[in-house]
Amino acid sequence: PNTRAGAETAAANYLAAYGSEAMYDPDARAAIVAAIAAPADQEQLISQLDESFGLAGQAYGLDATGAPADGLDFVARTVPVGVRIASYRANRAVVDVWAVSVVGLAGENATKPITEAWNTATVTLRWAEDDWKWDAEIQRVGPTPVSGLQPPSSTSQLGDAMREFEELRHGR
Repeated sequence: PNTRAGAETAAANYLAAYGSEAMYDPDARAAIVAAIAAPADQEQLISQLDESFGLAGQAYGLDATGAPADGLDFVARTVPVGVRIASYRANRAVVDVWAVSVVGLAGENATKPITEAWNTATVTLRWAEDDWKWDAEIQRVGPTPVSGLQPPSSTSQLGDAMREFEELRHGR
C-alpha cells in the first residue's frame, strides 16, 4: 500500500530479491526487474545489472545461466534485519534496510566458500502504477555484529541447508 509500512515492506522485499541467486540468471533477473521497477526504467536497469551480475557470476565460476560447476552449490541470499524510513512522501520514499547476506559456493572443491556480509542499503522508491517501484539503491558496510558464538559449518552442511531451506519471503 501507499503507506510508510508499504514502502518499508517493498524496500525489504526488493532488497531480498536483489540479493538472491535468481539475480545471477539473466532470465530470472529480467523477471525480478519487471516486478520491482517501473517499465520506463527497466531497460536501463537490466543493462546495468546484466553487467554487474555477469561479472560477479564469473568471479564465482558460474556459467551464463548462473549455474555453478558440477558438484558445487551456489548460494546468494539477503535477509533484511530491520528497516527505517529516512524520508517519506506519498509519491517517494527513502528506506534504509539493514541486512545480512550470505554468498558463495558449497561443495567438496569449493574455492569461494559461503561467507556473510552485513550492510545497510538505502533504497529509493517511487509510487508508480499503484505500487512502490525501485528507483535507486546505495549500499554501505555494516553495522556488523561480532561473530564467533558458533564455529563455522562444513561446506557440505551449508550446501545441504541451502537445498533444504527455501528463501524467506517478507511481508508486513
